[in-house]
Amino acid sequence: MNKKNSDALIIITHLSYILLSFIIAIYTPFYVGALLIFTHWLHEKFVGDCILTVLQRKYGFANKEEDFFHYLFRKLTIPVDAKLTINIHYLIKTIILIIVLIKFYFFIS
Repeated sequence: MNKKNSDALIIITHLSYILLSFIIAIYTPFYVGALLIFTHWLHEKFVGDCILTVLQRKYGFANKEEDFFHYLFRKLTIPVDAKLTINIHYLIKTIILIIVLIKFYFFIS
């Protein structure tokens, strides 16, 4: 597999994981979403970052301190500040957490 195909595979996998996370948070019981959040947090603690971002860096697609969204915007030739892309990353995690918490609230009430 050449570098261009590997790059596309990692991007598609990352975007698919984000979409799947929202689907899980919305359509499954709250504890499945909570498990998803916990496992993502756990692997970030062990690996130091999202495993797909680590793979992007390891294979030379992303710069050392670049997160997925900064890399994606750079790839799409959209100039954006790295702090904004980190905030996008946190925003997605926060929205998923809020969805899970709302489902938990309705579960206990």
